[in-house]
Amino acid sequence: MPSLTLYQRGLNLQARYDFSFYDALMVAAALESGSTRCTRKICRTAQIEGLLVKNPFVD
Repeated sequence: MPSLTLYQRGLNLQARYDFSFYDALMVAAALESGSTRCTRKICRTAQIEGLLVKNPFVD
């Protein structure tokens, strides 16, 4: 279940990186789970708090 902390982290990421709320929430969930990689179509490549976010549609 999503926690209040997860939503707050998502909102902080949304404001900081100008992501949509749902993309920021996915990144927050990946960070909370301890993942080191995440594929999202939100940017080319970004390093966010130790999480590598990579667009799967870009080489």
